[in-house]
Amino acid sequence: MKCLLNDLENNGVSISQAEVIVMFVNSLPRKWLSMNQTQRANNSVKNDTFAALYGKYNDQEGLIDQIYESETSRFTIHASSSKALILTHIFKTVTQMLKKIPGVAVNSC
Repeated sequence: MKCLLNDLENNGVSISQAEVIVMFVNSLPRKWLSMNQTQRANNSVKNDTFAALYGKYNDQEGLIDQIYESETSRFTIHASSSKALILTHIFKTVTQMLKKIPGVAVNSC
């Protein structure tokens, strides 16, 4: 994510911390819905830094995985590592956004 944000900055596109946080929260898989609602209700999405908010999500990852796996086990859906899913989804979303901006070169890191 840091690499993508650096690419944006190097191409003259600035994204505020608030926009990064909203993009992060909105791009998370469905299993994080409850956590997203809690963080919004506590104003963490507005008041925390990206690092602090990510830390909160990271701290809850094991619990979220357990809840999600128990809910989805009846459908035989097996989730991979949520960190990998989150980062891959964010990377793809930001890369797609960058490709839509004329003249922006996207580097792979």
